[in-house]
Amino acid sequence: MSVAFRVRRSMPAPMPAGGGGGDDATQVDLGRIGHEDPSPAWMRLEGGQAFVEVTLRSGDEIVARVGDSVHDLAIGDIVSVVLVDGDPGQAVVTSVLHDLEAALPSSVAGVSTGASAATEPGVSVPAPTFSFLRTRDGRLLAIETGSGGDIVVHSGASVHIQASATHIEGAVHLAAGPSTPPTGSLVAPGNAQTPGAPMVERLPVPLVNATLPPYGGDRYAVVRAVDAYQSNIAVDVAFWSKWVGLLVMFEAWATVLPVLLPALNALKAIPPVPWPGSMESKAMTASTQVTADG
Repeated sequence: MSVAFRVRRSMPAPMPAGGGGGDDATQVDLGRIGHEDPSPAWMRLEGGQAFVEVTLRSGDEIVARVGDSVHDLAIGDIVSVVLVDGDPGQAVVTSVLHDLEAALPSSVAGVSTGASAATEPGVSVPAPTFSFLRTRDGRLLAIETGSGGDIVVHSGASVHIQASATHIEGAVHLAAGPSTPPTGSLVAPGNAQTPGAPMVERLPVPLVNATLPPYGGDRYAVVRAVDAYQSNIAVDVAFWSKWVGLLVMFEAWATVLPVLLPALNALKAIPPVPWPGSMESKAMTASTQVTADG
């Protein structure tokens, strides 16, 4: 379908549909979010899509669908509205225009945008060229992919995450990437789509040591406060060789000096039990801010 786009710049009322000799004249107008007498749900969901009340420059009050790229709307925002085929019943909000009532934020994540220095009429400052996203106070920002869709974030410098608390569920691998990276889906013949392959997570690296029972976990796993440490002669040869040597010496003395036998038996917790061949320890302190469960 051939669509003729017309942009209203200074006309006080919407242009008539079908102007310019075409039957498909799509118009672009400015509007303000909200009606003079707004309903309790000035923005609402219908049929799985978001709709918002808009007052056009002509004063006409309509309900427009919210475009996918538009977010964080509020009453009073100035927006651009596309009227498909000039029909107010097919209006779509496509963007938000900032003004002094809905100005750019002065800073985002601690980085100045310069907007606070250019609020007076006639005052201009260089505009920021970095990209940013900031929601209004109290509004949630949610990001979710569909089934099998990965999220990949690569930074050319550093990544700084600041929050009162950060919760991560699932396996966490620090300083290690996936075994294989993901691939995106592709267009296939016949109006079809070839699905992409999700990333393959890092495979655990086993560790074999002489603890009893055998060590369980990844070779590079983070040890938590609830995890126990164990030492035995196979783990620390120098210490336990010295310990065994002392035990042999004590036993020899006990056969030569009977006077030491009662004291030796007391150390062995009569009735006699085997001397310990391993030692376990627990953490005395741990972080209250960084935890790992699993």
